[in-house]
Amino acid sequence: MATILSASSRRSKKRSGDRSAQSSPHPLERRRTSLVTSRGSEAELIRITVSEARKRLSYYLCQCEAGQEFLICRRKEPVAVLRAIPTVQTREPQLGFAKGTFVIPPEFFDPLPEDLLRAFEGRDGIDE
Repeated sequence: MATILSASSRRSKKRSGDRSAQSSPHPLERRRTSLVTSRGSEAELIRITVSEARKRLSYYLCQCEAGQEFLICRRKEPVAVLRAIPTVQTREPQLGFAKGTFVIPPEFFDPLPEDLLRAFEGRDGIDE
């Protein structure tokens, strides 16, 4: 369960004495929300509606890959969080890492008993 802390208000930059030079923020900047997750960490999310998510899913997925997180809302109520899955770095297998930790006994290479061979081959007395 997540709790919304606050929604940031619109921010506009004012230049000294020039009212016409005010710039409005990007539409997504106006919808930033701070969210406390169930683990207690705080995240900065952008609120989007379900219909926006449907219409521009590819765009939002690209933004998630770049590190952005979105709070999807239905009728202004938070429903889900859209975020990228963390990638797991795979490493090359290390050959010989257990060298010297165990010894294979010589009897390992001895031929198997006849009854055990028949059981492996499915010839254990049925239809011989």
